[in-house]
Amino acid sequence: MHFARTGQDWDKFEALRTNGSNLPIHNGRDDQWWRWYGTKLDYAPTQWLGRLEVPILAMWGGEDQLVPVTESTNVFGKGLAGNPRATLKIFSGADHGMSVQGEMVHLETMKNWLIRLTP
Repeated sequence: MHFARTGQDWDKFEALRTNGSNLPIHNGRDDQWWRWYGTKLDYAPTQWLGRLEVPILAMWGGEDQLVPVTESTNVFGKGLAGNPRATLKIFSGADHGMSVQGEMVHLETMKNWLIRLTP
C-alpha cells in the first residue's frame, strides 16, 4: 500500500510477493492501476455517512483479502447508526467479489432488499 500511496519502495513489495505472501495484486509497477488505487486507500466515508437518509445496503465478503472487513463494518456501522434504513451484511466465507467457490452469494440478499423497498 505504501507503493500505491507514494510510488516508492516497489522492491519491498516485490520481496513480500516473491516470498510467498498472499497479496491479491498482480500488476507491474508501471501499471496505471497503482495511481488509481493510491487515490482510494485513504478515502474516509465517515465524513458523509451520517448525513445519508436513503436506504443503504452495504455488503462485505467475510474472507475479503482486499478490504479489512471488521474495520470497514465498524466504520460503516458507526457512520450509519442514525439511519434506520441502513442494512449491513457480511457473507461468511465470501471473497471480495461476494463469491464462495465461484458462486455469487449476495444476489438473493440484494433482490430481497430491493423488493422490500418497492411500494
